[in-house]
Amino acid sequence: MKKRKINKLKIIRLTLGIIITAALTAFFVDLGGKLSTGFHFIAHFQFIPAILFAMADVVPQLVILTIFIFLFGRLYCSVICPLGVFQDFISWISKKINKKKRFKFTKSFDIIRYILLAILIVSIIFGFGGIVGYVEPYSMYGRIATHLFKPVVMFGNNLLAAFFEWTGDYYFRKIEIPVLSIFSLKSAVIIFILVVVLSFLRGRKFCNTVCPVGLLLGFLSKLSLYKIRINKEKCNGCGLCEMNCKSECINSKEKSVDVARCVSCFNCIGKCNRNGISYSRKAGKGKE
Repeated sequence: MKKRKINKLKIIRLTLGIIITAALTAFFVDLGGKLSTGFHFIAHFQFIPAILFAMADVVPQLVILTIFIFLFGRLYCSVICPLGVFQDFISWISKKINKKKRFKFTKSFDIIRYILLAILIVSIIFGFGGIVGYVEPYSMYGRIATHLFKPVVMFGNNLLAAFFEWTGDYYFRKIEIPVLSIFSLKSAVIIFILVVVLSFLRGRKFCNTVCPVGLLLGFLSKLSLYKIRINKEKCNGCGLCEMNCKSECINSKEKSVDVARCVSCFNCIGKCNRNGISYSRKAGKGKE
């Protein structure tokens, strides 16, 4: 039996992504209000919040993020962005349900992202913070966590409180679940359904057809030092990398990678039996 390769890059990416997303989720869902001060600094390293902080003369976070992106491209989307990690989780569930699921290369469709990016830029310039919150991925995840995840956690807490109160133990205390505005709740539900459906069916389709930040990062990632690269001398066009690319950006027939859409999830690395694909500064022998 062939020994299974250990994908170290994917393990590191998953570990960091889970830790950051768990911390941000705890920040949004925090029932006792004790985590806000300690965890809030992570939010400063989200791309759009970092830009907004820079406009308020707080620039270190944006400088660090810019360096990170120019080094590693859209690895940001697979490690730092909580909405991206959440999509990966839904895609993982989909793959568990349908073990034969395979992805295939699709051409870029950016019209929606261009429109939303224009709205996002105009909103930032003119200070329309409310609009930014509906088109920016960090804010989208915040809405999902705050308006959907948090009430569920509160309800679970109250069930436990009622049970332990019945047993004579008052370790848990009941928390009043706030009444959300219909508009806020509807917007959170719509975003949640859109993200879940697209992620379940097409992996990172939301990132590469809807998310305006993904479009902006795609432009910058073309200049990044490290990229997913195909060694054309080693590649035999078997398509294993393409079938495992949830961004649907690997074209195995042309032996090319659409770097602007690649989120550096590293699912493709280790699938190639000829070691013809890598995450590196250079393509090695042969052309990229």
